[in-house]
Amino acid sequence: MSAVVSLGEVVGEIDVPVSGCTTYVNRKTGEVVVVTEEDSLLLGDDVDEEDLPDWQAEILPKLREATTSEDYIVFSIREELDEYRLMESFALAVEDSEVSARLQRALQGRGAFRYFKDVADEHDLLEAWYEHRQRSLEEAVAGWLERNGIEFTRP
Repeated sequence: MSAVVSLGEVVGEIDVPVSGCTTYVNRKTGEVVVVTEEDSLLLGDDVDEEDLPDWQAEILPKLREATTSEDYIVFSIREELDEYRLMESFALAVEDSEVSARLQRALQGRGAFRYFKDVADEHDLLEAWYEHRQRSLEEAVAGWLERNGIEFTRP
């Protein structure tokens, strides 16, 4: 029987997926394992564990388990967590039309992420932005867990 995982714990481990990494979630325990491109090189047949530093030799069994066990599945919600799209949806949801327009303009061109946060801060919306981002992350992770038949509890 599968354990009921904590949505908060999975969200805390995952946050925004990092480019070049593959994230695996154990469908029975909710454990999250992130495998970097460098970690992937350790999984080859030609790797001699005795030549590895202690810390790499220590994580190797978990990496192998995550990448080969049917208990682990690849976690993928990159599109739902596109930071630009999240900022865009936040900007559109701001009730003050002038502030909403400024936030939308901030997303155009170079330095959009920084400019967006500067405008949000200027209008005391930075905390609201981070709350929106967190809620969006939780909703995306919860949807993914549900689609993959993983029971979870909300914080």
